[in-house]
Amino acid sequence: MELKSIQRAGSFLELCILVTVVWCSGFPRLMLAGVLYLIAATYLSIFCVFLATSLRTKQRRGTPEPATWFLHRRAYLLLLFAWELAIVGWLNIQAFVFAVSPFSVILSYLSVGVFIFLSYKMVALADSSKQDGGSIPLNYFGRPRPRWMFFCGFVYTPIGPLIIMSLFWSGHKWCPTLLQPPQIWLLLLALLSAMSMVMVFQRYRRAQPNRVLAIRVIVPTMCGLACTAALQVIFAYNVYVYLLSSTTVACIAATVYGLLLAKEGGSLGPDSC
Repeated sequence: MELKSIQRAGSFLELCILVTVVWCSGFPRLMLAGVLYLIAATYLSIFCVFLATSLRTKQRRGTPEPATWFLHRRAYLLLLFAWELAIVGWLNIQAFVFAVSPFSVILSYLSVGVFIFLSYKMVALADSSKQDGGSIPLNYFGRPRPRWMFFCGFVYTPIGPLIIMSLFWSGHKWCPTLLQPPQIWLLLLALLSAMSMVMVFQRYRRAQPNRVLAIRVIVPTMCGLACTAALQVIFAYNVYVYLLSSTTVACIAATVYGLLLAKEGGSLGPDSC
C-alpha cells in the first residue's frame, strides 16, 4: 500500500471514530462499551499517518532512510491494526444498542466483511516475496500453496456456514448464545484473528524473537485488556462480548508482532524498532 493511501485511510478512520463518538455522546454507558478500543485505534492511526508523512517527506527531499522498507511495513500494519480495533469497538457499541434493527444488523455484518478483508491483508503480508527468505509457501499434499489461500478456505468454511446458521437460527429461543447477535459478530472476529495469528506465526516460527518489540506490543495490549475488564466489572457488560473481544485483540496484537519480525534482507533477527 502506498504511503499516500496509508495517510488517507488513517485520516478517514479518525473521522469515522469522531463521528461514532459524537453519535454515542448522549449515551455514556453505550459509548463506554467500546470507547477504549476506539481510543487505541485513534492513537494507532495518528501514529501511522505521522510515520507515513515522515517517510514521504524524506522521499521528496531525497533524504536517505536505511529502514524505509521496515518503516513502511510498520505504518501499514499499524493502519490495519487500527481499523480492526475500531471495528471491535464499534461492534462492542452495537452489542448494547437499545433496539437491534435490520439496518444495524446489516451494518454489523458489513463490519465483519471489512474485518475479513483486513485479516486477509495481514496474512498476505506473510506471503510477501520482498521479505527475507521470500514467501515460503505451505506444503499442501506435495504442492506449495500461499497462506492467503488457506485463509480464504477458512472464510468459506466455517465462517460462511456460521453466518448462515446465525441468520436462520438467531430468531429461535433454542439457538445457542454464541450464534445470536451480537455474540456471533465478535465470535467471527475472534475466529478470523486466531486464524490470521496461526498463519503468521507459522511463517515466522523460526525467526529470532525481538524482546523489545514484544514488550512494546504486549504491555499496551495487556493494559488495554485490563482496563476493559475493569469496565466489564463496573458496568456488568456481557461476559461473552468481553471474552470474544479480548481474544480478538490479543490475536491481532500477536499477528502484528509476528509480521514485524520480517526483514527486507539478512537474517530474521531482532530489530531496533
